[in-house]
Amino acid sequence: MGTYGIYYIIDPENELFAEGRDEDDWILENIDWLADCLVDNGLPIDEAHIRFFYQAVNPQDWRCGSCAGCM
Repeated sequence: MGTYGIYYIIDPENELFAEGRDEDDWILENIDWLADCLVDNGLPIDEAHIRFFYQAVNPQDWRCGSCAGCM
């Protein structure tokens, strides 16, 4: 989903493999559809819910090849 992370299973600390947007930038880039999603699900459009969404998605986000399943 474009959240920030280091997507390299062999060396998960290697900043060369970091990509995605940090929380603030990601929210600004995705606020339109995210606000619609919150409204559609009966949730308020407030900072707490928006940040919670990013923080819930971020650890589950991945990039093709990041699991090394193709190796």
